[in-house]
Amino acid sequence: MVEQFGGCWSDKSGAWSFVLERLCRAPSDVSEATSVAWLGRWVLNYESGSKPALRYAPNAAAASSLSNTCIGSTEHPGDIAVKDLSELRITAPKVFDYDGDGRAEFLLRATSSTLEDRRDGIESEEYRIEELLSAGSGKIEPYAPAVKILGTSRLIDIRDVDNDGRPDLLFTYKALPSGLPPHRVAHSLPDGTFALDAAAVIAERDQCANVARLLPVLKSDGKVDHSETETAFACAIVAGEKPADVHKRLKQGCAKNDCGAAVSTLQEIVARQGLK
Repeated sequence: MVEQFGGCWSDKSGAWSFVLERLCRAPSDVSEATSVAWLGRWVLNYESGSKPALRYAPNAAAASSLSNTCIGSTEHPGDIAVKDLSELRITAPKVFDYDGDGRAEFLLRATSSTLEDRRDGIESEEYRIEELLSAGSGKIEPYAPAVKILGTSRLIDIRDVDNDGRPDLLFTYKALPSGLPPHRVAHSLPDGTFALDAAAVIAERDQCANVARLLPVLKSDGKVDHSETETAFACAIVAGEKPADVHKRLKQGCAKNDCGAAVSTLQEIVARQGLK
């Protein structure tokens, strides 16, 4: 199972490898409090020709200070803190040279931490990392043009939405950061940057082509489908409705249906994002 968490991906420019640097049993006090049984750390390496290998080890200072002791938490990228090793996952990494410097960027998507905190009741937590990394500057770091356009949004995937041969960025829509579709699109340009241009808008609206317009969305048994309702909420915003107006329409629909926490959750999103 541990071997399945690592891997190597390469193209003509070089190779990326994702490996477990350290893994050990959690101390009894950690295990009893959080249900975590395994602690450790992963690292990412990049090798190209005869050049020295580059290493990406998040929270490296803390790791070195702990020597070979058992390490790991849910607070730092690169840490492993899981109940079972089957919870360690890497999702289809992808490589593409966006800026044409001869070193492909690497889309890393992994889950390395899950937690049930028994000190404050049962609370599930999952740590995921989704990041587009570059080795072009002589070190591994987040790809700057992606960081600039994503801001605080979460990267979901890279996919060529307009068939121009360049994978575009798919990321969370600011009014609905849960990760459900529709996703915002940043169009990849030949100079290595990204744009929220006409191609991006078309791709976003295409995701909503078959989404229900009525709110809330009901299942065949008449109960509210919360995931589909969230998607319909976001698609209405993509279509040009104001988030506050969409929420009002949802609230009116929920007066006749039991929407549970859907109304308050989406209202909190509207308020938090300062959307009108």
